[in-house]
Amino acid sequence: MEHQSTKNYHLPDRFGFHYFPDCAHYTEKDIQRWLPAIKEINAQWLVIQSPVNRAIPEEFIQCFSNSGIDLVIDFNSSLSALLDWHDLELLIAFYGKWGAKYAILNQHPNQKKAWAAGKWGDVQLIDSVISDFIRFGSICLENNIRPVFPLLTPGGDYWDLAFLKTALLKLKKEAPLLVQNNFILSAAAWDWGKPLDWGAGGQASWPNVKPYKLPQEGQNQCGFRTYEWYAAIANEIFGKNISILLLQAGVSNDPLDLESGFQPAGLDKQLAIYHLLKGKNVFDNLDGSQLLSPISPDVIGCCLYLLSSDNAAHKDLHWFSSDGVRLPPAQSIFIAEHAGQEKQTEVKPVESQSLENFRHNRYILISEELQPETPEILELLHPYIEKYRPMIGFSVTEAKQSAMILAIAPSFGPEPSTFEPIKNNGSLVKVIRPIEIPAYLMELENVN
Repeated sequence: MEHQSTKNYHLPDRFGFHYFPDCAHYTEKDIQRWLPAIKEINAQWLVIQSPVNRAIPEEFIQCFSNSGIDLVIDFNSSLSALLDWHDLELLIAFYGKWGAKYAILNQHPNQKKAWAAGKWGDVQLIDSVISDFIRFGSICLENNIRPVFPLLTPGGDYWDLAFLKTALLKLKKEAPLLVQNNFILSAAAWDWGKPLDWGAGGQASWPNVKPYKLPQEGQNQCGFRTYEWYAAIANEIFGKNISILLLQAGVSNDPLDLESGFQPAGLDKQLAIYHLLKGKNVFDNLDGSQLLSPISPDVIGCCLYLLSSDNAAHKDLHWFSSDGVRLPPAQSIFIAEHAGQEKQTEVKPVESQSLENFRHNRYILISEELQPETPEILELLHPYIEKYRPMIGFSVTEAKQSAMILAIAPSFGPEPSTFEPIKNNGSLVKVIRPIEIPAYLMELENVN
């Protein structure tokens, strides 16, 4: 699909993360570790978990919000539990005062397992969801926080499109205008193992889709483009576009359901989402002649899952190790965000020197000709990166400050002439080509 160029939109930074999926990482040490990590890849959004009976420390909220991070407070409550509205109102007042901008409550209300026994079949199920959301939204807005509509499960036990339409009709009928005009829609950005353009265009492009029935050669809302289907419903009801926040992007399906068999979307898709959020043209990796559909300006933010976690079940979803080291997805973003800056940095050349006098221990120097292949190269080098935690980039000047340099040369032709200075610098240098990476890693493993 070709990107439209008839309108020019100014797109704010829309890229962000879900923080740890618990409430145990809000110390001063966590601030010192994670705020710089998030800022250095220019992430703008962060979803953080909050219990409903105690507050996240003020210092954590203020440090992130004062640094320009849009915090989304995800109240860690269950639909089956009795909510103490008095405590919740106090927490929201504190969070608003400290700088939080968004909050969400009561996720997956279209799933049977989210409800207490006997409640699921209640004919007033959606009424209770909307009643709670209106109350929650009113409290949020009194404290300068915008309420986010509950996250639905695409498909779900109660067909999400029907649930959403019924719920929004009730919201329009019953909610004060302040809530109607300021709430944010949410949409799960799971890809379900399908291409990123699956379901693009929404119901208008796939009119024959019925609940739980997918026509032959048809596509439905169960893909990354879920938000387009929701946006069309909201627009029909309210007569205007409603801002949308995409959640849990970069995974196949519900990452909090350990029985769902969720998988990471893969580096190619994660980077494609990042570049789409930046408003760039991204080619479909299934059809290199076609561009992926752009992400609508109505999407104000997209939070990828997961910044980091102590839970072994989520280890394949991490963008950073638990001690703050960039893993391949984050490292690719870091390189993209800082491309061009390395060339502007002048560092005094270092003559032959002892290893302890180098600024860095290890550096992976990737030839500039290989920039388009960087994600694949970093994925191949993942064991090396995890073990040695090297600096990574395209700068010979920066590489010369490293004791050990692993230089990645183009697959064909002679070594780049730009590699020559690193060989006369006192550094230990190994030059390999991408195809040689697996053998080199095996060689290192045998040596160690």
